[in-house]
Amino acid sequence: MIPTSVRNLLLEQLLADSNLELEHHEMMRVWRLSGVERLHLAGGGSLVFKYAARPFTTEHQWLSHAAAVGVSAPRLVAATLRDDHLGMLIDDLGPPARVATVADLLKIAPALHSAPGRPAGGLLATVDLACLTQVGRQALDALRAQGRFAGAAGISRSLAQLERVTRRRVAGANMPPFGLCHGELHHSALHINQTGHVTVLDWAMAHTGPGLLDLASWFGTRTVPDQPAARRLLYGYVAAGGSAVGLAERGGLAAEVWAMGWHRVRAAAWFLTGAANGVHGPETDIAHAAIVNRQLITAAGLLDA
Repeated sequence: MIPTSVRNLLLEQLLADSNLELEHHEMMRVWRLSGVERLHLAGGGSLVFKYAARPFTTEHQWLSHAAAVGVSAPRLVAATLRDDHLGMLIDDLGPPARVATVADLLKIAPALHSAPGRPAGGLLATVDLACLTQVGRQALDALRAQGRFAGAAGISRSLAQLERVTRRRVAGANMPPFGLCHGELHHSALHINQTGHVTVLDWAMAHTGPGLLDLASWFGTRTVPDQPAARRLLYGYVAAGGSAVGLAERGGLAAEVWAMGWHRVRAAAWFLTGAANGVHGPETDIAHAAIVNRQLITAAGLLDA
């Protein structure tokens, strides 16, 4: 968890920089490496205070970039970095009017992916996608050297299977739609207000890359891949203004199968590298090993490894 002292320093700096006075605050969500609070200000009004440790310390840059390229995101009021921790004040949009739907996703996804990525931001192009299995294996080796993930033979087997088909299946990563990507474009990332306006939240995983992986993230990785539903989403995406190339095969596979497969490989690599770098502690190893194993087995099936 982020130390309370660090959280307090970030908030004090942000309030001082913005000439604001806090009346009281309420906790919204807390995770191991980040937290979200609603701040009620003296004189009325409220803002959201977000704070995070690495690797989630570039969200303020992506919020500014989204605003600059016309993508609907919360307004960044202030940001500060201190000792590898990020603190931000952003507009308080209030509780959502309802849960986001596919129709809401299709309102914003075409414009999102047609926007340019941030030049100095993360990139997920063909070469980067091709390295994911290697990145995952290196992270697994590092974990084993720490005495962790000892019973992860299934993960090793799946990574080896995927490595054998990577060169063939990675083809098409740079095809349109390719541009600004959210990284976790699922229901909770979309805020719907009373008038139906859609705002994209939580940009900590943003990058420049293939928009199809963003669309695949809508379905998550916890359930069996629903290929017909993913295909319908792609047709809706194109009808809403997304690139028609999004329907084209890539890597010798249907676009939706390719996207769901590589989305799972990326998610598995993220879990492994996060654990190896201390984002996730040893107490999560059993649960995360099971998640990674499931993701990679499913990915291998989708990518015909």
